[in-house]
Amino acid sequence: MTIFISILLILACLALIVSVLLQSSNQRGLGAIAGEMTANMNKTKAATVEAKLALITKIAAGAFVVLALILWILPSNTASTTDTTTVVEEATATDVE
Repeated sequence: MTIFISILLILACLALIVSVLLQSSNQRGLGAIAGEMTANMNKTKAATVEAKLALITKIAAGAFVVLALILWILPSNTASTTDTTTVVEEATATDVE
């Protein structure tokens, strides 16, 4: 179960990285002064692509947070600290004998 959630977490992380890197910057820079970005680009097509990337980013970020919390909570429920201590003590006792 932990391996499956870890794989989903890695996929969500990769989707988040790619979607953020594909988004264009909000800063206009020197190109806005000359007007080259607005003159050469179809605004409606760019707006829909940006909207889709923003949605993908939000979904990937939400999935990343939820899966990270699940992985944080899951191991604490599957093995308590006393069980782990007992296993370590038993392993040490068998090594000594």
